[in-house]
Amino acid sequence: MEKYTIKSTFTVGNQIVHVNMVKRNEILGVAFPIKFAQVLSPGTRVGVFSVWGNNEMRVAYKFGDNLYFAMSPYDHMHAYAAYSSLPGLRNLSFDRVRFRRALRSALRKSGISMRGSLCQKMIRLHEQNQK
Repeated sequence: MEKYTIKSTFTVGNQIVHVNMVKRNEILGVAFPIKFAQVLSPGTRVGVFSVWGNNEMRVAYKFGDNLYFAMSPYDHMHAYAAYSSLPGLRNLSFDRVRFRRALRSALRKSGISMRGSLCQKMIRLHEQNQK
């Protein structure tokens, strides 16, 4: 998981929040749903979960108790593919553990049931984030 700091934000048509994040000399621009506008303010730290070996492909973004998926887990197969693409202990990384903790925290904040498999939880949170 890489850590970025939000440099600036602006809303587009009351539907999207465009966020510019920085990490040292690297700049990253991401669009989030408008419901996250109040949470995404300049200076906020954002954790970015990326695919193992490819930092350009992002799986999810964690900010506060929120988790937003870059790769849409709209069914079991896509949710499993997104999770399995994260580096794990075999790759000497704790990203999968951090992802599970971030998912549990986001589910608790959203009031979504903690029952079911990891993939089901990811799908339910994704559906909630899209509303």
